[in-house]
Amino acid sequence: PRLQDTLIILIYTSINIVQFRLLSDYLEQFVQQYPKKENSDDFLSQAAQIREGLGQYEQANKNYQRLLSKGSIKQNKLDSVVFAMVDNARELGNNNAALDILDTYQRRVSSSKKVRTYAQMAVLNLQADRRAQWGKFGKMAQKAYKPRRG
Repeated sequence: PRLQDTLIILIYTSINIVQFRLLSDYLEQFVQQYPKKENSDDFLSQAAQIREGLGQYEQANKNYQRLLSKGSIKQNKLDSVVFAMVDNARELGNNNAALDILDTYQRRVSSSKKVRTYAQMAVLNLQADRRAQWGKFGKMAQKAYKPRRG
């Protein structure tokens, strides 16, 4: 493509990014002003997902944390929010924060997600050279694993 075509694509991409930032701002403002409205949890979740897409992982995790602190989150959503927060912390290069998130929510994730939780905790501890914790969570992951029969 010609330089002109490339610049046009960049302009439209920039416009879309700005629109997504504005949308996430509006969703967050709505939740701030009307936290008890029926769709506020959905709006907060959408704002977090938009922030992730824009690479704004810290802001995404703030939104996810607000969602979790409301206490009204359903189990399957809790699982996905916790793992999204862990992924975002790792994207920021903050493995200790990822480990803290897993540690905080390890008892609340569904039983089907325990293996993943403990396995990630084991890996993060191994990367931090905490071998005792690595062994502990590795064993917990093995114990939580239940092969499917059928």
